[in-house]
Amino acid sequence: MQSLGMEELEVYPLEESTGLLKLTLRAAQAGSWAWDVGSGDVFWSEEFHHLVGTTAATCRPSYETWLRTIHPEDGEAATREMWRSMQERRELNNEFRIVRPDGAVRWIRSQGRTVYGQDGEPLRMVGVAFDITERKQTEAALRESEERFRAAVENMLDCFGIYTAVRDGDGKIVDFRVDYVNAAACDNNLLMREEQIGKLLCEILPNHRESGLFAEYCRLVETGEPLLKQTLDYEDEYPSRRLERSFDIRAVKLGDGFIATWRDVTERKRAEEALKESDRRKDEFLAMLAHELRNPLASIRNAVQVMRQLGSPDTRLQQMRDVVDRQTDQLARMVDDLLDVSRISLGKVALRKERADLSTIVGRAVETSRPLIDASGHRLTVSLPPGSPRFEGDVARLAQVLSNLLNNAAKYTERGGDIWLTGEARGSEIEIRVKDTGIGIPAEILPYVFDLFTQADRTLDRSQGGLGIGLTLVKHIVEMHGGTVRAFSAGAGQGSEIVVRLPLRAEPPPRMPGESGEPAVEEGNGFSSPLRILVVDDNVDTAESLGLLLELGGQEVRTAHDGNRAVEVAEAFQPHVALLDIGLPGMSGYEVARRLREQPAMRRAFLVALSGYGQEEDRQRALEAGFDHHLIKPVDFDVLKALINSRDRAD
Repeated sequence: MQSLGMEELEVYPLEESTGLLKLTLRAAQAGSWAWDVGSGDVFWSEEFHHLVGTTAATCRPSYETWLRTIHPEDGEAATREMWRSMQERRELNNEFRIVRPDGAVRWIRSQGRTVYGQDGEPLRMVGVAFDITERKQTEAALRESEERFRAAVENMLDCFGIYTAVRDGDGKIVDFRVDYVNAAACDNNLLMREEQIGKLLCEILPNHRESGLFAEYCRLVETGEPLLKQTLDYEDEYPSRRLERSFDIRAVKLGDGFIATWRDVTERKRAEEALKESDRRKDEFLAMLAHELRNPLASIRNAVQVMRQLGSPDTRLQQMRDVVDRQTDQLARMVDDLLDVSRISLGKVALRKERADLSTIVGRAVETSRPLIDASGHRLTVSLPPGSPRFEGDVARLAQVLSNLLNNAAKYTERGGDIWLTGEARGSEIEIRVKDTGIGIPAEILPYVFDLFTQADRTLDRSQGGLGIGLTLVKHIVEMHGGTVRAFSAGAGQGSEIVVRLPLRAEPPPRMPGESGEPAVEEGNGFSSPLRILVVDDNVDTAESLGLLLELGGQEVRTAHDGNRAVEVAEAFQPHVALLDIGLPGMSGYEVARRLREQPAMRRAFLVALSGYGQEEDRQRALEAGFDHHLIKPVDFDVLKALINSRDRAD
C-alpha cells in the first residue's frame, strides 16, 4: 500500500472532517453561523440556509436579515439574550421561533460563544442552530395531556392518588409514598393535601397495614395484577377525627407503585343494607302472618269435619258447609304459598330429593288441581311420552309447581276452556308446558309475571285472583332444581303458556344457601387405591383438615398454601391428584393448573378445582386452565372421594 506524505495527511483528514461535519449538521437539522460584531457581516452555512428556508443565491445574510427572520413575538427577547450573553461572557443558549419565506413557523435552538479581542471587546460570535420544532410540539402535546389529566382528576368525584413503593434493603415493600392526590381526596377528608404529598401512607393512616389493603397493594405492585374492585369498610384514626366510610377501590400498577381510585359508596351501602333489612323484616312478617293464619284455619277445618261427621238432613246447611270447606281450602293453599315464599327467601327450604319419573309428578299435580278444573268446566289434556323420563328431584315440590300452574290456568280461563299439560325429554332437559285458552298476559306484565305480588288481573272484581305469589313460588322451586321457567302470551285474550325446563341428569340438583353440598355418593373413607394427593388452599385449616381426611383414607398427602409453593411441591412430590383452591395468593389456581400441566410428570395428573365461585363461566374457565373437574365449596367428602375413585378406575 502506498504511504501518504505529511502534506497529504494534513489535507485529507480536514476534507473528510468537513464533509462529515456537514453531513452531521444536515442530519441533525442544524446549521452553523457567524457574526462579525465590528463589521456586521454575517455568515450562514449552506445547512443554515436550508434551516431558515433560503439559499445563498437568493439571500445575502446580514444582521437585519436575521432580525426579520425571527418571529415578531420573539425578536426582542432573542436579540436581548444574544447581547446579554456577550456582556456576561457566557455561552449563548437561546430558543425562539422563526418565520420561513413560505410562512412556515419553526422553532430554533441557537447555541454559540463570543470571541473577544485583547482589549476584552467582543469581536465575533459563532454558533450552531438546531430545528427543535418536533420537540416543542411533543412538549406542547405533553403539557396539554398533563393539563387534561390534571383537569380530569381534579374534577373527579372519586378520590385519586399516585403512590410509589418504599422498599427495605432486601427489596421488600415496607410502605408507600404518596406522590399525588386530587381535590376529592382532600374534600372527603381521606387525604389531606398539606400533610400528604411526599409522606408515607402509614404515617397518615396509622392502621393502614392492619386494614388488609396494604397487602393488596403489595400484591398489585409485585404481580402487576390489577385490583379491579374491592369494597372496603374503612375505619382509621386520623390526627383530627375518626373516619368510618365504605369505598370501592380500583388500582393498577404504575412503575414501582400504583395509581388508585377510591369511590365513596357509604350511602349506597347504607341504602343496600336498609333494603336488605326491609326484605328481612318483610319475610319475617310473611312467615309470622302465615303462621298466625294457620291456627284459625285449622280450627275452621276441624269444625267443618265435625259437622260432616255429625251430618244434617237440611240441604241448605250442607251447601253452606261445603262453601266453608272450599273457601278454607283456598285460604290454606294461599297460606301455604305465602309461607313457602317466605321460607325460600330466607333460604330455609331443603329439597327432599329422590329418583322419580315425570308421570308420578304429573299425576299428583293433576289430582290436586282436578277439583278446581272440573268445577270450572275446563277440558284438561295431558300428554306424556311413553317410558316417562326419570330424574332426581323433590317429587312433592315439583308436583306443587305443576299444581300451581294448573290452578292458574283454571282460574284465568273462562268457563269451558281448554288446558294442555305436555312433557317430554329434550336432550339433557325435561320440558313441561302448561297452556290454556284463558285471558292471556298483557305485554307490560309479561316481564314481571314471576315477581312477587304481581297480578295480571287487576280488575275490581278479582273473582279468581290470588295473592300473586304462585308463579314466584314456581320460579324459586324450579331454580332450586337447577331449571328455568318462562312465560309466553300473545297478549290479552290470547291465552298463555308456561314452559318449565328441568335438567335430566343423574347428579343431584343445586341446593339453597345454607345446605350442605352434594349428597353422599360413597360411605366411609375407603379409596380404590393409595394415591399421592396435593391439597392447595390459602386457608390453612381447610387444607389441613381435608388433608387429614384423605390421609385417614390411606392417601399420601402434601399441602401448600400459595400458588408458588404449590408448583414447587408438585415438582418434587409428583402427585396423582391435585386439589386446588382458585383464590390463592401470589398465583391463582388457574395459573397453578397451567404450570402443573407444563411439567411432564403432571400432564396426566387429575386436577380438581375447589372454588367458592360456581357460575358457568367459572367452570368453563377452570376447564380451559387444565382442570378435569370443578367443585363448589363446601365439598361433600363422599362426592370428592367418588370423583377420585372414578379417576383411579379410568386409569
